[in-house]
Amino acid sequence: MLKSVLVPLDGSPLAQMALDTAEQIVDPGCEITLLTVVQPLDFPITIAATVVVTNSDYAALEESKRESQKYLEGIAQGLRDRGFRARVRVETGDPAHVIAETTAALNVDMVIMTTHGRTGISRWLYGSVTARVLNLISKPVLVIPNVHRQDKLDPDPADMNSGS
Repeated sequence: MLKSVLVPLDGSPLAQMALDTAEQIVDPGCEITLLTVVQPLDFPITIAATVVVTNSDYAALEESKRESQKYLEGIAQGLRDRGFRARVRVETGDPAHVIAETTAALNVDMVIMTTHGRTGISRWLYGSVTARVLNLISKPVLVIPNVHRQDKLDPDPADMNSGS
């Protein structure tokens, strides 16, 4: 029986699917930790070949953290209203590393997360947070596929037969 799960959320409807799955598979006694990772907006400026100075817009970062906290608190309250135990965390950093660090720090039983299902150049450009998490942690990870993307990749057999 699961005692605690971690559900990373990025504010997208796709990520929300992980929460829907968590509600279906965990008992009300299980603690659901909602996590949003805010990435700092660092812009490296090279001054010399070996010196790099990093500037961050801290006001924007703090505002993003406040908005993320508000977003997660609203979701957590909905979970509590439905009888679940829920808590929230807003962290700053690289999403995959923060998810891995939070998994270890909280000693959760499972991570439940979605994958965007990117392929090709977009996967190369944006990477896969889910794939990196799978490589960084030893706890089970339940990966919820992007069914909307999968629908586009898997044509309906009826459509294939009605063609030319």
